[in-house]
Amino acid sequence: MIVKTEAVVVKSMRYRETSKIVTFYTEKFGKIKGIAKGARAPKSKFGAALEPMTHVGLVIYKREGRELHTVSDCDIIRYFPRLRSDLDKLSVGFAVLDFLDAAMHDEERNEKVYHLLVDTLGAIETATKNVESLLYWYRLQFLDFMGFKPNFQTCIRCKKPLFGNVSDNDTLPFEVRRGGFLCLECSRRFPKGQSVSVKTAKILQELCRCRLSEVTTFEVSDVSKREVEGLLKWYARFHLAGTEKSRADRVLPKFAVGFQKAVRT
Repeated sequence: MIVKTEAVVVKSMRYRETSKIVTFYTEKFGKIKGIAKGARAPKSKFGAALEPMTHVGLVIYKREGRELHTVSDCDIIRYFPRLRSDLDKLSVGFAVLDFLDAAMHDEERNEKVYHLLVDTLGAIETATKNVESLLYWYRLQFLDFMGFKPNFQTCIRCKKPLFGNVSDNDTLPFEVRRGGFLCLECSRRFPKGQSVSVKTAKILQELCRCRLSEVTTFEVSDVSKREVEGLLKWYARFHLAGTEKSRADRVLPKFAVGFQKAVRT
């Protein structure tokens, strides 16, 4: 069956002498793999359309019950040249794709996740500062769409606002299983989990509720970056099967390693 859909190229690998096996995340079918015959030939009709992070219009011969389909045509909708020419943006772009690839099963359709991917790559392309904040925002939105939105607004035990009578120098413990912080009072009664600074918890709260157009206004310190990165990586690993295999997460910040040990105990 010949089908058409928009898609983003997630990754590609060489296959035999002239072909490629390409993973796409599509609007209509979720994550699918296709073989693009002749894609590595000198005069290939595909050109740069099969490069990772390319937004494309895809025509594919979809075989029911098969894991590998045949790519008939693939035309570039948006190539994101500024993303590719900037090392920081490129790194964030690959981390976005890698997270998606690890978390989503084949043919698990989710239009919200698809449009989140396209919008995030577009925001990375046009960002002029704080591009890492887009990765954090993307992961939080992804978790929300998959039904695992963490709670950064209120204490997960007493339900009171988190930031009453606290300073940025205080720390709050995070419970991975329940997906939220304990307030200072409850943390004394129920000491559990790895803690992060109140400053970092406030950043996570703001990222959860801000619009995409506002994300790059958040300048995150190196200390908070380590805490945010560690918390989000381990939270995703705990709740989304497959993300422990993500290449972007193989080398964890020290905070994430400590966080992992705390959860196991």
